[in-house]
Amino acid sequence: MIENMVIVKDGESVFIGGLTRLVDEKTTKRFPLLGHILPFIFSNEVTYKDEIESIIILTPRVVDFNTTLDEKTMEMIEG
Repeated sequence: MIENMVIVKDGESVFIGGLTRLVDEKTTKRFPLLGHILPFIFSNEVTYKDEIESIIILTPRVVDFNTTLDEKTMEMIEG
């Protein structure tokens, strides 16, 4: 859970937070057929390392319900 309090202008973006994840993936590459018969000669193990970043950016928009919505929509919001 992220909890922040900020003051921004309408339409101004705010960076809330982010996550970084490191991924290690090991794969074995083999030469067709020979890699299964003689794997110590015709195969190779490869490790891929990757860094994945996710960020959260919010852009608030101020909406004046009295001027932008019609009566039917207002009735749905008010319940």
